[in-house]
Amino acid sequence: MAHLKGECLCGKIRYEYRGATGNLVHCHCSRCRKWHGAAFRSRIVVKQDGYKILQGEEYLRQYQSTPNVIKTFCQNCGSSLATIYPLRDNLLGLPIAGCEGELNNYQEFHIHTDSKAKWWQITDNLPQYPTLPTDKEIVHCINE
Repeated sequence: MAHLKGECLCGKIRYEYRGATGNLVHCHCSRCRKWHGAAFRSRIVVKQDGYKILQGEEYLRQYQSTPNVIKTFCQNCGSSLATIYPLRDNLLGLPIAGCEGELNNYQEFHIHTDSKAKWWQITDNLPQYPTLPTDKEIVHCINE
């Protein structure tokens, strides 16, 4: 079981997660790159019922980026926080860069590498998927 703590850039929103986690996914799609202002987004899937806002809920805002994805962020500093998947009962996407703590029992891989930034070179030996993996559940699973 993981115990992660995180906060937004300005520190107004603080959160923690306790429980099993999913796989560590590095997404290179243009939407994730824009949302995070980076070459890719690194996130894990967690259970909603293990995620708790400890402070600053009044600063939390939402943006529905697609019909099936709601992004949350800090209204003060703009930090991206958890992603809500309305059709995936009890699951959230948690950007791992804002968290401190240890992960356990996970696979790590890159997805949507066909749309990665042209200026970025993937230099690790992790598996790469041009779009979503054939087994899409490895992107949204919890490893018990």
